[in-house]
Amino acid sequence: MVNSCCVNNCVVNRDQRGKPIANGLRFFNFPAWKQHTGTQISELSKRRRMAWVAAVRRKHITFSNIPRHMRVCSRHFHKGKPAYEMLDCDPDWVPSLHLGHTEVKPTDSGRFNRRLKRQQALKENNAEPATLDLAGQRSEMVKAEPPDDDSQMDEAGPKDNTVETQECSFCSCRRAKINRLLEENRKLKEELSQMKMEEDFLKDDDVKVTYYTGLSCFAVLMGVLTQLLPCLPQTNRRLSPFQMLLLTLMRLRLNLPIQHIAYLFSVDRKTVSTTFRDTIGTLFTHLKPLVLWPERHCLQATMPRQFVEAFGNRVAVIVDCFEMIIGRASNLKARAQTFSHDTNKHTLKYLIGITPRGAISFISQGWGGPVSDEHVTENSSLLNKLLPGDLVLADRGIDIRDSVGGLMCAEVRASGHSRLNAKDVEETRQMAHLRVHVEKLSGCVRTKYIILNGNVPVSMVLPCQGEDVTFLDKIVFVCCALTNMCPSVVMKLQTMTYSYSCTEGANKELWSSGHHLKSCRKVLFSSDGQKLFSVSKDKAVHIMDVEAGKLMTRIPKAHTVPVNALLLVDENIFATGDDEGTLKVWDLRKGTSFMDLKHHEDYISDIAIDQAKRTLLTSSGDGTMGVFNIKRRRFELLSEFQNGDLTSVSIMKRGRKVVCGSSEGTVYIFNWNGFGATSDRFAVQAESLDCIVPITDNILCAASTDGVIRAISILPNRVVGSIGQHVGEAIEEIARCRDSRFLASCAHDELIKFWDISSIPEMKVTDYRRRKKKDRRLKALSNKAFDTGQNFFAGLLDTTEENGKEEEEEEEEDDDDSGSD
Repeated sequence: MVNSCCVNNCVVNRDQRGKPIANGLRFFNFPAWKQHTGTQISELSKRRRMAWVAAVRRKHITFSNIPRHMRVCSRHFHKGKPAYEMLDCDPDWVPSLHLGHTEVKPTDSGRFNRRLKRQQALKENNAEPATLDLAGQRSEMVKAEPPDDDSQMDEAGPKDNTVETQECSFCSCRRAKINRLLEENRKLKEELSQMKMEEDFLKDDDVKVTYYTGLSCFAVLMGVLTQLLPCLPQTNRRLSPFQMLLLTLMRLRLNLPIQHIAYLFSVDRKTVSTTFRDTIGTLFTHLKPLVLWPERHCLQATMPRQFVEAFGNRVAVIVDCFEMIIGRASNLKARAQTFSHDTNKHTLKYLIGITPRGAISFISQGWGGPVSDEHVTENSSLLNKLLPGDLVLADRGIDIRDSVGGLMCAEVRASGHSRLNAKDVEETRQMAHLRVHVEKLSGCVRTKYIILNGNVPVSMVLPCQGEDVTFLDKIVFVCCALTNMCPSVVMKLQTMTYSYSCTEGANKELWSSGHHLKSCRKVLFSSDGQKLFSVSKDKAVHIMDVEAGKLMTRIPKAHTVPVNALLLVDENIFATGDDEGTLKVWDLRKGTSFMDLKHHEDYISDIAIDQAKRTLLTSSGDGTMGVFNIKRRRFELLSEFQNGDLTSVSIMKRGRKVVCGSSEGTVYIFNWNGFGATSDRFAVQAESLDCIVPITDNILCAASTDGVIRAISILPNRVVGSIGQHVGEAIEEIARCRDSRFLASCAHDELIKFWDISSIPEMKVTDYRRRKKKDRRLKALSNKAFDTGQNFFAGLLDTTEENGKEEEEEEEEDDDDSGSD
């Protein structure tokens, strides 16, 4: 098609043959109306197209009808071409020269040049705006003239590369807006990466790593991933290898429902289930070397001092059995093989062996619930690993003496009243102080990986294809192997004093003392806060000056066996209890004890005294509570035997009630002056209640080996809610500050945590309550009652997968105490 100018009377020179001579002319299309690029650009492009049509003034050329061959040549522009469409003040924004009529006056280019100079001077005075850099390319709006739009103007002649840089105020505004949007996009990408359950989600945050995976730090997690990476299935591209490992560890650690995990990782249930099975199989194969039976010389070289002092270097393993609840099978024979009469549920039983150092060295396959612990021990491969002279400690009364032909088997019981013969009792006395340590080791796996405490579907109990183990056996083994990758729990032998504050970074260590030769059992401040009393396994009592950190008084050999309990009666009198059940009351003014009584058959766990400083109460591992009169210096009576050890004692209800915690998780209530038998009792869905602290006359705080601190109401009897927790770690001690504002707790994670309990004295517990659905999460009584606030799934540790419909709520009246108040 021949190019020609549509402007009236625009003559184009032609040669002898009639062909137009270019003479450097260029031809340009009419500008297009850009309707879908924003309101401002749409209006500007529409106004420019109308201005071009008005300048040409041809009858057959309208805004909506412009033939494609109609063009405007470069003779009608000052610079020989149209200006950039955004520079509406440029004289070449619309053709204005040689138009063949006088209705459109030629524009003045000098006026535009003067405006450019003013804008340039203004730019030099102001700060240089931020430049725009997209994918490493130079911004054309800043450093070069905007190119001609092909859809807008189709050049028919040769291009001129010598162009000027022109910029309007709109370009500067748009560039600043784009830079702002780019910065916002970068921040949103960072936030998205934190929520995508990828490496950035856990990187540089070891607290998160421990909470979600149970491992100690991010480096350990990446080390596990490195070992598994070559063997992880790569068929599913929706999840990265890191996400596959994280998904599996989160299910083991928190026992999250499959559907919940599917929502977190934006996949379907089938993908989660398949990934979990495949990753467990890979972990089971690669982590087998982590559960290893050590050689005897290795055991002797790493034996903790506590065991060496009690048994020498003969302890080979600590054994214990634990049960896991499984679903009800459809086969009648399978039901009979798994139904446990002790729990009235279908269970599988596992035998676990732990070294004194805290490493898991043996784990058996699952056995049906009715099978006894002795049968599991005798028929597993554990006995084949023992050598003559090895000493085995059993946490729950597993007696394998006859099975191994004279093997010494010491029994460390957590509950019950069965006794060994006289010779065995004398041998067992020396290890009574290791009971807590043995319980801590045997329960470390189940407290770290909550899936071992939940209900297991029947599908996990079926044997894996081509293997002689079940999928549940693999899960238990993997949990044990992962536990071995974490630091073991050991006893500390040092007393440390800190000052604390609610201000960040204001906590600091004041001094530490190593005067005790062995592990400390109990520490208490005097009423004026100037003295610190401590008792130890070395049988001594120390009194320290708090300000100076120096030893003031030392009573060596205060008892013939390690001291376990301590109570300060007043500024001069204190009481101690030891591992053999002996109670002593001391007078600092004389430096000797004026009461030395032994009426308990097992260790004294806790001591309490009434407000009159007359009656002393003791709780003991033999399951009884003792009553002593320190005014008359005599023994009064022992209560009836209770199920399990009594681990703590406290006085409530303005001296009218005595409350004891037990290793079975049961709270026993005695009437004052009715110490022979309990007046009430109720079970808490918790493990051993190791320590209790009264907050008010009606509410106490109880710490358990499951790591949760519960607020419990006494009459009406119920668990009010959760104060806080040490995730997966047994709590050793809790203490209330003098103004009842804070509660401090310490656990096996070597952390001291402070909890705000200022709202508890204002709580009112009614005599009626609503029956709640089983396994419902405890009510949080503080904003950090379930670990740190930064954990997005902080409350899921105590929850289980919901099955079935929620039970109807109905009110029931608590049993009222009769004849006591």
